[in-house]
Amino acid sequence: MDSTFSILEKLRVLNPGLSLHHCSEMAFHTYGMLISDVDFSGMIAAAKAFPLPAEGVEYLRSVSELEDAALLTALSKSYFNNEALQAGICQGLNDRLNALEWHPSNELIIAITDMVLFLGHRSTMNADTFDSAKIAAFFVPKGSALILYPDTLHFAPLHVAHTGFRAVIILPRMTNAPFDEATPKASSDPIHFAINKWMIAHPESPQSKRGAKVGIVGENILLHVP
Repeated sequence: MDSTFSILEKLRVLNPGLSLHHCSEMAFHTYGMLISDVDFSGMIAAAKAFPLPAEGVEYLRSVSELEDAALLTALSKSYFNNEALQAGICQGLNDRLNALEWHPSNELIIAITDMVLFLGHRSTMNADTFDSAKIAAFFVPKGSALILYPDTLHFAPLHVAHTGFRAVIILPRMTNAPFDEATPKASSDPIHFAINKWMIAHPESPQSKRGAKVGIVGENILLHVP
C-alpha cells in the first residue's frame, strides 16, 4: 500500500468518530482545489531552513526568503485577482480544532510535511456559531499544494507525527495582521479578528483566552496520531 494511504488508514483507525478523507477525494472539492502545475520546490526548500518551535504553533505571516516576486505574481494572476501577496510559514505541534477562521479571498497552502486540515462551510454556521460535529477532516500529504476557497472555515493544520507539521501559507498582503493606527478596525464586528480575518473559537481554546469570540459549540475535536 502507498505510504500516504497507509498513514491515512492509521489515522482513520485511531479516529473512528471523525469524517477523515484524503484531499484528492471528491469530498474536498466544495472546500478547495489541488494545484499540480506549479513548481514550489524553491519555496519548500527555503521553508525547511526554519526551525520548528519546541511547542505550540508558530505563524510567520510574511517571510522574505519565501517571497519570490515572479512566482507570487504568477500565483496572484491565477488565483488572487492580481492582489499583492505575502508568503509565510505556519508550523509546530497542534492536535486540536481550537478555532475556525475565514477570509474574503482564497488561501494557498503548501504542505511541507504530512498534515490534516479541519474544514467547514461558513454557510452552515448559525449566526456566529458553528457546531464542531459538522467538521470534515482532510489528510494532506507532504508536497501537496491546495487552494482553500473564500468562506471555507479552517485554522492551523494538525500534525500527524509527533515531530510536528510545517506549511507555507500564501494570502493577500497584510491578511492576518493585527489592526493598528495605520489600519484601524472598520466595524464593531466581534469576529473580525484581524485584517482580512474573521474568527471564532472554542471555549476551551487558547484563542478564546486571547480575546477571540467563542463561537464553536460541541467538542474541541482532538486528532489522535500514531
